[in-house]
Amino acid sequence: MKSFRFCTFIFVASWLTSCVGIKYTSYPRPLLKNEIKDDVLYLKKNLTENHFNLNWENNEENILSELNSILDSNSDETVKSFEEKLGSVLVQVDDGHTRVFGFEKGEKIKLPRHKYVCDSLDQNIIFLKIPSFNSIQSIKKCLEEYKELNTLKEFRTVVIDFRGNKGGRSKYVAHFLEKMESNEVTYYKKFELLKSRGILGSIRNFIKDKFLGYKTTDSTLYRLNHKIEPDREYKFSFQNKIILVDSTIISGTMLATYHLQNDGFKVYGPQPSSLFNTFGNVKLINLPNSNLYVALSRLRLFVNDNYHSRHLDTLKCDGDFTIETVKEILNKIDQKLLESKT
Repeated sequence: MKSFRFCTFIFVASWLTSCVGIKYTSYPRPLLKNEIKDDVLYLKKNLTENHFNLNWENNEENILSELNSILDSNSDETVKSFEEKLGSVLVQVDDGHTRVFGFEKGEKIKLPRHKYVCDSLDQNIIFLKIPSFNSIQSIKKCLEEYKELNTLKEFRTVVIDFRGNKGGRSKYVAHFLEKMESNEVTYYKKFELLKSRGILGSIRNFIKDKFLGYKTTDSTLYRLNHKIEPDREYKFSFQNKIILVDSTIISGTMLATYHLQNDGFKVYGPQPSSLFNTFGNVKLINLPNSNLYVALSRLRLFVNDNYHSRHLDTLKCDGDFTIETVKEILNKIDQKLLESKT
């Protein structure tokens, strides 16, 4: 009877684990040659079929060649060493999203929870902490608090803290900009999305093409010159408008920072030097044998006509954190965030 209960427990636990999407990767686990072969072939298929444009920097041949060298290698591999080898190849895709990652045994795959904050620092400064553009409910709530505080009192300075922002969905960035921009903005010059495959994909493509304003080519759906109208209910006057950033800015954060700086915000922080990431809409694939995950980009979004923009070409910080007034603001924000945690 006890053994029956134990077996039932194991069965139910395994079923629940599969339902909630928990995966385990034992890093020291050795991989057989045929397992490596199947995973590399599966990855190559997805790179060529599901990435927006693997050859966007004329590097596809080299990327596939290096994957073939892993395929042909006779060296013994563990999951960890396999991940490291794939990572050194995929970093060459250079789109800011494509990457490989695994999870230690027993670690759950889940999205981290972030704290969105809108508050006053003192009588003159209001600030917003936006940790990501993944939760539209949290963004809307934060913006409502921003509107209420500005309605009750007139502030001289607004500060948006993008430090640690994890990026997110472009349409949520657009919603944020509608509230924060003071003038009409061309949100993007061109938006290209890789067409979906299969019967359901064809239906989705048809709906986007016929009813959602997309145009279509053989392989992509696209739109041109999308403009954003500012929400007049959120139009408040400030003497100073400040954004705080990290040295690495992820796609959605970069998109928001780029447009807000053009609208008069001053950007402070270490100068970003990584890719100005115009790729997004991540597709997550699971390599079946190693149980590693690879994120692929299925769209490109261009904010100007320079299709290969980099951070250094697109965004110049107006100063760093050593400026005395910025240091004072940082100290006040960090103290406020600490208080909000407790």
